[in-house]
Amino acid sequence: MENKRKELKTILLIALLGALWGALEIVFGNILHSMKFPFRGVIMSCMGMLVVSIGYFSNPKPGTCVCIGLIAAFLKFFSMGAFKLNPVLGITLEALAAELIFSLGGKKVATVYIVFIIN
Repeated sequence: MENKRKELKTILLIALLGALWGALEIVFGNILHSMKFPFRGVIMSCMGMLVVSIGYFSNPKPGTCVCIGLIAAFLKFFSMGAFKLNPVLGITLEALAAELIFSLGGKKVATVYIVFIIN
């Protein structure tokens, strides 16, 4: 029973962080895009990597970053009026890169710095 509760907590955490990243992309991404803010991709990438880093440090299991990124990409995909592949592909690739870096570097602060620098 305790194992199921822990598993449910992990799934809810991943879903919540994926929804948070997706909401940040939808709201702040659209605001920055409409303001024609310079380097808006860097700002959005840093927000996403912050969410992914929190998720990985809370649950350092393989696939955590990818699941968070896929949920965020799914929300971003259905938020637009027209189909745009670039933001969805960018979110997915950022999550895959973070997953690869965290799987190689482990749960260290230096790994988080590398994730932010690479993305």
